[in-house]
Amino acid sequence: MYWVKLFSPGLRMSNDSIYVDTLDIENGCYTIELIDEENMGLSYWAYPAQGSGYFRICDLDGSVIKSFEPEFGRSIYYSFLQGDISYVEKPYLDRLVKIFPNPASDMLNVAFDQLSGEAELRMYDIQGKLLIYDKFRIGEEEHKLDISMLRSGLYLVNLNTDQLQIRKKLVVKQ
Repeated sequence: MYWVKLFSPGLRMSNDSIYVDTLDIENGCYTIELIDEENMGLSYWAYPAQGSGYFRICDLDGSVIKSFEPEFGRSIYYSFLQGDISYVEKPYLDRLVKIFPNPASDMLNVAFDQLSGEAELRMYDIQGKLLIYDKFRIGEEEHKLDISMLRSGLYLVNLNTDQLQIRKKLVVKQ
């Protein structure tokens, strides 16, 4: 999880001012925390001279994604997701394991770099039905898997070793 801090500690904001900050963030999980040390929020019914304010998260087009109540007391703590994170790919895994070609037709190759031991490969169709199970020892050469019996379509490949677990999408074209 990443923390996004919008304001520095001790920053005093002027009345009748609008503060805008643009965040360029990658897909992932984030939390925004806004703290009011005076415990009055951006508006307080008992102190109308304070004025009224607002705190909003908007997209680059100016459309409001989330608006917060101005009378929030001491803090706003808001967690959110950016983008599609149903599967966040770890970039270093592509260097350790290669599954190719993609799209494939007859033969699928699995190559490992700096890994050893046993590996299990499971291939599922889009409905989640297990179609291929292959257990093999990781060697210096690529492991070859016959996929000629599969129809054209999208498949999920799960590869497990003692050191890692990888899930990849595979397109088969016959």
